Amino acid sequence: MAEGQLFHSWEVPEFERHHHPWWWYAVAGGVLLVGVIYAVITANALFAVIIVLYAIITVYHEIQEPQMGSFGIMDTGIAVHGKFYPYARINHFWLAYEDGGAKAIYFDVAGGWVPHVKVPLDGADAEDVRATLNQFIAEDTSKESDTIFDRVKKVLRV
Repeated sequence: MAEGQLFHSWEVPEFERHHHPWWWYAVAGGVLLVGVIYAVITANALFAVIIVLYAIITVYHEIQEPQMGSFGIMDTGIAVHGKFYPYARINHFWLAYEDGGAKAIYFDVAGGWVPHVKVPLDGADAEDVRATLNQFIAEDTSKESDTIFDRVKKVLRV
């Protein structure tokens, strides 16, 4: 973690694990097969390679267990799994709620590949964390749910 006064820290998983029923694999395999057949019929080798690579990456991801990493809120920024985000790069944050309680914090990060960084609260006191973060960055109170991307991932269970 980066240097600075540490206010909060807890362990978070690298990614959210989804357990799939047998039919999910059947549908995914069917979509893969249709895509490869389409690529062969249209003589699009690059599309076939991309589909097969995506399938290999997905299978690899399915068999991997999420690694636990640390999350920390400091006076200089936040650190997630060893990556430091200074407050100057964070536009705002919001708490996502589910079943009446806060379940995750989202950070809107400027620049880079990932526009939003999601951190599960995993038992941390949401109000205490909110009060600490409000000292350094603005909270977007108009948002109280997951991003659309995360909602789609949840529905598709990927």
